[in-house]
Amino acid sequence: MKHLFLLLLNLVWIIVPAQDLTIASGASVMVESGAFIYSEGNLTNAGTLTLSSDADGYSQLKVDGTVTNTGTISQSQYLNNDGFTSMSSPMSTDFATTSGDNAKMFYYDGSAFAWRTTNEAGLGYFATIGSSGFSTSAGNFSVTGTPNTSLSHTLSYVANTATGGSGTGWNLVGNPYTCALDWTAMTKTDVNNAYYVWDPDTELYKYYASGAQSGTYLSASNTLNGIIPPMQAFWVQTTSSSATLSSTMADDGTLDNSSTYISKTVPDNLIVGVVALNDSSQNDALWLIENMQAKTGFDGEFDAYKMENGTDQPNISSVFNGEELAINAFDFATTKVVPVRFNATNKTSHSISLEQVVNGANYNVTLEDRHTKIFWDLSSKDYSFKNSGWDSDDPRFLLHLEQQQLLSTDDGDIDEDQKGFFVYQSEQFIYINQSELGLFEEFALYSIDGRKITNGTIESQLQSIHAPYPSGIYILLLKSKGVQEKVKINLLK
Repeated sequence: MKHLFLLLLNLVWIIVPAQDLTIASGASVMVESGAFIYSEGNLTNAGTLTLSSDADGYSQLKVDGTVTNTGTISQSQYLNNDGFTSMSSPMSTDFATTSGDNAKMFYYDGSAFAWRTTNEAGLGYFATIGSSGFSTSAGNFSVTGTPNTSLSHTLSYVANTATGGSGTGWNLVGNPYTCALDWTAMTKTDVNNAYYVWDPDTELYKYYASGAQSGTYLSASNTLNGIIPPMQAFWVQTTSSSATLSSTMADDGTLDNSSTYISKTVPDNLIVGVVALNDSSQNDALWLIENMQAKTGFDGEFDAYKMENGTDQPNISSVFNGEELAINAFDFATTKVVPVRFNATNKTSHSISLEQVVNGANYNVTLEDRHTKIFWDLSSKDYSFKNSGWDSDDPRFLLHLEQQQLLSTDDGDIDEDQKGFFVYQSEQFIYINQSELGLFEEFALYSIDGRKITNGTIESQLQSIHAPYPSGIYILLLKSKGVQEKVKINLLK
């Protein structure tokens, strides 16, 4: 195998196909921000190799073979914020040699946070930037050692909720390499497919889950593309005490920072965003993804739990079976109502919006505010509300997704291709969804033996009827100016 010797260089980028790479004693190589070195062979370093960074980016090193280091190899990232940040080391000796104060770092031991006292490659850490913290001010920080070329993360499975998510088995790990890490290529055993990254600039969590697309509305861009940059820590969730997470730099490392995991057929995404009207930096979002194979509750392959944002940031999530989800994949055809929970320390006015990242026709989405009793066409206009007065533990909002599949069989005066309405059930409510207000003005609900159960007027395009009745067949009669429609409903509990 041929050898390439580097003596004294400032590198923009270099690719070394099928060759070993040697940095001689006394030589100094600096890789500029945005550049990289990629060797398909081995790396032998007796000099100084510096992977630099700045406020706009970082540099990378990818080696498919072995790394032998008798000199100095360091990598840096740029910290541009005060407060907490999450980080990891690409070196086999962890943060033993770093420009920061390694005694001011803490990790998650499976049940609680603990101060870093030993060197363990692959751990993720939180640290503070500011007075008496890991770093006293914004700027570059570095770690020095011999880069890892393979790693099997040490994972725990302990009942905990310390991350703000749901369930058990949370672990804070890190990208162990001097290049980016392709999450989708790693070997995962009993580890859920989602991962979570704390963004200290916005004090919001970012999410990766298969099928979730980035949008343009505020924090809707807070989905991740499956590529984890060097020196980044992230949360994962295990599902058993036998969980493992393994990778090699050669197979799972990447120099590509663009999305590579999305299939050509992208699932429909409904992205629901919320923002404080007096401060657009206070915002959050949730994702609903069309997936006929997924259930409404948490799926380890498709979904991501909701992680609590910073103190001044709002939180919005879908709720099923008591679980709060930031990314939720399910069959839109069979689940027509989505409970949505909102909370924020800011008691002023907020606005909820809908962005549709879809393949075909848009969805008709109606927002129900259970506090104000308002039904709002979220598909065409944002909804503004005041964050006060709702004291129930139940979700304040319901999203109604219009589907073409009906729960009922109909017999009436309106032709099949001119109906402009459909009827469906969710929990203890029957909903009448009209294409326009005034299509029907009255309703009456009858048992199968002809007894009238309840009746009333229809006052909105999406009318709810409280129906806490036993399971069985019922007849819903809809009336308006000489026209009537009978709808047979199989009420389920």
